[in-house]
Amino acid sequence: MEAAAENGVAVVVLDRPNPLGGLRVEGCEKIVPGFASFVSAYPVPYVHGMTVGELARLLNGERMFGNGVQCDLQVIPMEGWRREMVWSDCGLPWVPSSPHIPTPESAFYYPATGTAGELGTLSIGVGYTLPFQTLAAPWIKDAEKLAERLNALPELKGFRFRPIHYKPFYGSGKDVEQHGVQIYLADPSTASQLTLVPFYAMQELAILYPAQKPLETAAASRISMFDKVLGTDRMRRLFIGAGYKVTPEMKALWRPSEAFLAGRRRYLLY
Repeated sequence: MEAAAENGVAVVVLDRPNPLGGLRVEGCEKIVPGFASFVSAYPVPYVHGMTVGELARLLNGERMFGNGVQCDLQVIPMEGWRREMVWSDCGLPWVPSSPHIPTPESAFYYPATGTAGELGTLSIGVGYTLPFQTLAAPWIKDAEKLAERLNALPELKGFRFRPIHYKPFYGSGKDVEQHGVQIYLADPSTASQLTLVPFYAMQELAILYPAQKPLETAAASRISMFDKVLGTDRMRRLFIGAGYKVTPEMKALWRPSEAFLAGRRRYLLY
C-alpha cells in the first residue's frame, strides 16, 4: 500500500475473515521509540480484532505509512460475516498462511506462544507436529506439575494444559527431549488474554525451577526481538522486577487505549 501510494497505483482489497474473530483486541498499540521493527511496524495492538480490509482502511486513513502517504484504496466487503465469528463459524476451508500455521486453531496459538518462541529458551512446538501449541524445555523435569499449576490459574480460563514430552524433528532443540505442556484452547469465546500465556507460564516455571530463567538466559539478540514484538521492553522489565510475576501494572500496560478503540470504530465494516 505504501509503495502503491508512492507510485500512484490503486489498491483493491478483497476482504476475508479474521481467524480470531472481530471482537478480541489485546495489547497496547503504542510502540516505544527504538522498538519499531518489521514485527512491530505500526501502532496497532498485538491482536487488533480487524479484518485485513479494516486494517488497511485504518493504516491508510490514519496516515501510518512513511511520510504520511495515502493510497487510492478500495475494500470489497464480505457477505455474511459477523464480528463474533471465528474461522470455524465461517464454513470455509483453511489455507495455511505459513507451514507453521497448518490449521485454523494454529492462528489462536500463534499469539499465545509466538513471543516466547523469540527467546530461543523455550520450545513452542515449531519443528515438531504442534507448532505454537507447546511450552517446553529439556530442564522441565515435572511436566505434570507444570500442567497442574497452569490449570489452577483463574487468569487462564478457557485454556487447558496437558503434560507433553517430545523431540523436535528440526530447528531449535532438534533431537533433544523437551518436557512441558501442550496448550488447548477449550473455549475461544471465553478464553482470557492469549498474549499473556507465556508470562503466566514463565511465572509458574520460576516457582518450580528458580535457577532457570528463560528471559535471562536468552541471548541479547533474542531478548531484543522479544521486546520488539511487544513494541516495548517495559513488559519484560516489569515482570522480572516483580520477581517473575504477572502484575496488575503489566495488565494495565498491555491494554489498548480508549483513544485507539474509539478511532478503530471509524474503520470497521461489519
